[in-house]
Amino acid sequence: MTRIARALQKAASAESGPGQEGESPERPSSDPTPPEAPAPWEFHDVRPGRDQGRAVHQRSLTMPPRREMSRAGGGGGGMDVWPPRIAGLPPEPSPLVRYWEIVRRRWLAGLLLLSVVVGGIAVGAFLEEPVYRASGLLEIRRESATAVPVDSLFTSEKVTSDDLETQYGILKSQALAQRVLASVAAYRRSLRASGASSGNTPEPTNGPPQATTGTTGASAAAPDDVPSQGALDRFRQTLIVNPHKGSRLVEVGFAAADPQLAAFTVNSVLDNYLQLRMDEATRSAKWLEEQLQAAQHRLEESERQLQAYVGRYGLQVIETGKGETAQLANDRLQALHAALADAQADRMGKQSSTAESSPAVAREFDSPVVQNLSVRLADLRREHAKLSSTFKEDYPAVKTLNDQIAELERALAEESQFVVTRGQREYRAALMKEALLRKALDEQNALVQALGAGGAGGAGYQALKRELVTNQEQFSSLSQKLKEVSISAALKAANVGIVDRARPPLSPDGTPLPVTIGLATLVGLMIAVGGMLLLDHLDTSVRTVADVQTYLGVLPLGAIPAVGDAGTGRPPGGALVRGRHWRPRIDDRGERQSPLGEAFATLRNAMLLQDGAANSRVLLVTSAQSEEGKTTISINLALSLARLKYRVLLVDGNMRYPCVQRALGLPDRPGLVEYLSTGSDWRASLHRDVQPNLDVLGGDEPQASPADLLSLPWMGQLFDAAAREYDFVIVDSPAILTHPADVHSLAAVVDNVLFTIRQGFTPRAAVALALSQLDRVSGVVLNRSTSPDLAFRPASFSQGPPPDTA
Repeated sequence: MTRIARALQKAASAESGPGQEGESPERPSSDPTPPEAPAPWEFHDVRPGRDQGRAVHQRSLTMPPRREMSRAGGGGGGMDVWPPRIAGLPPEPSPLVRYWEIVRRRWLAGLLLLSVVVGGIAVGAFLEEPVYRASGLLEIRRESATAVPVDSLFTSEKVTSDDLETQYGILKSQALAQRVLASVAAYRRSLRASGASSGNTPEPTNGPPQATTGTTGASAAAPDDVPSQGALDRFRQTLIVNPHKGSRLVEVGFAAADPQLAAFTVNSVLDNYLQLRMDEATRSAKWLEEQLQAAQHRLEESERQLQAYVGRYGLQVIETGKGETAQLANDRLQALHAALADAQADRMGKQSSTAESSPAVAREFDSPVVQNLSVRLADLRREHAKLSSTFKEDYPAVKTLNDQIAELERALAEESQFVVTRGQREYRAALMKEALLRKALDEQNALVQALGAGGAGGAGYQALKRELVTNQEQFSSLSQKLKEVSISAALKAANVGIVDRARPPLSPDGTPLPVTIGLATLVGLMIAVGGMLLLDHLDTSVRTVADVQTYLGVLPLGAIPAVGDAGTGRPPGGALVRGRHWRPRIDDRGERQSPLGEAFATLRNAMLLQDGAANSRVLLVTSAQSEEGKTTISINLALSLARLKYRVLLVDGNMRYPCVQRALGLPDRPGLVEYLSTGSDWRASLHRDVQPNLDVLGGDEPQASPADLLSLPWMGQLFDAAAREYDFVIVDSPAILTHPADVHSLAAVVDNVLFTIRQGFTPRAAVALALSQLDRVSGVVLNRSTSPDLAFRPASFSQGPPPDTA
């Protein structure tokens, strides 16, 4: 009979009933043929989204050689323990399935977000005071500064965007807001005076109240009606100016708690806007009239002064065809100024030419003869230099060149002297011309100054003439502007028209409450889904069995469900924490086929069906960090093995937080601590027959360092002796990342390590770090699993190294 058949037969006989409990179980025999060569444990670090057929990234953790085991009756030989590996990962689930799993895991957070959003919006909408919105329609036409025919007032003319934006700005201006608020204050006073509180609310007026008419816009308002800057800003923010696209229509709206007040405010804005435009045109026309009268007075005074000046001095003036006055003395003075400037420029040019009277300077003058002689002389000198390099000075050709050079130098000197003499004569002539022109200019200037000064210090003719011309231009400009403003003021009423006046609204403005709640629900659903996806993205813990397969590349030996006792109201089981928490046990329930019992039966059978399970008698249960369920797994795994008539010893090796005795309801005994501290017989500290076939060696918090005690050689001797007397020894231990020294000391003297992962709690990085520090890991168990499908079936297990996946 093979080992697997014997294990299955023993499991069937244990579940068949109490009649067969007395039979002695057959001890599993060890596999006589160990693996040929150990191989490293490789777990696949597969990232989500990769295809199954592609090569997977691998991290190799090379294990040191397993310590040799010499167990009495245990087969006697050394063996290598391999964790289960899978030939191929399962296919990647569809995106819809993944999203459904996220919703199933995070539904509580999503429900909370949805409740907050919908509840907040619903409460806000219910408590919000109803607001009534009234609106009126205004038409803005193109402005014209000139008089136009009556028919053109009813024709469509395009209004530029700049003009429209200007009018929109006026509607939102602070000046108009001040007028409207003064009107509203007067309206409220009229309500109080007419007994509006008793129900006699007057209808909104169709025109601006008297408080806003006039040039100031609020001249008749009471002193307490002057609005503050904050009130003006709030009103301007509340006022709605909505232009109709592609038209000259503008909708003006206002919202208030009182429908009558909302309609009155809109009508007041329209009326005060028209009145503001008319007041502005009237003020401009009045100011221009005052300026025009002053300009006319100045013009008459300047004409009178000019006529008196001309008659007093008997000036002879000529009126040109352009209406300008020209005086002969002034014209002659200007001509002499121009001639003197030309003479000075000519004299300066000749003076610079004759500054140096030497012939050498004359060569630089603009004389063609001098330039020609200089060029010929330079050529002869170059030719002489060329011959001198070959022949002596008495050579005929050289002598001829010397004679020619001397002749040219003499001619050049004579011509240069002639040029210098001619320049000096021209300079003296220019100097004399300048002196004559200056004398004539001085005489004419004295005459003009005598005329301009009036002989008695009066104003000059030109000054009076300029003043007259300036006054004439000012008068003409102001007269034209006054005509334009007068026409514009007359056309103000025609350029802007009220199409529809505001009426009190009959129903509140805004979205109905059912629609608001519906929209809030839609928004809340989107926020809830986004929040769930974000939380799931930020969660780096091991959440499902698929995560163990994906990130570790192995299938877990079992998945322990999260259960609770509905009868007592205790918290859900599977929480692997300290003694103050409840730890479920498979013997707490009357039914053998409970989910918790089935899960541990699956874990137990997976361990028994592993290769080399017969020689793996001492099993250490640990995890990456605390509160992951090591104690719960240890107790229930021991109970499950004891059901199969295996003799099991449960050892509490967690000296930091010993809680096995409290979890089983046993009295406290020193147990393991006393054995390691004093060397006493550990069998005397056992709790025997806690359950059929189950003994417990409790623990306590020692006075010395737990790491030092666990490192003593007595620990290995204890496990060797226990392995000879028991079929299985289950050792509970602390977390490896929290107390690594304790776990390393225990892992060095056990056969295998069972690694516990708490679903939704243990980070994947912590799992990878913890597994990298352990050598003999027989498998992984996923604790407190909430997956609806816990029908976990172990993958095909094999002994030896995994196949090459590269």
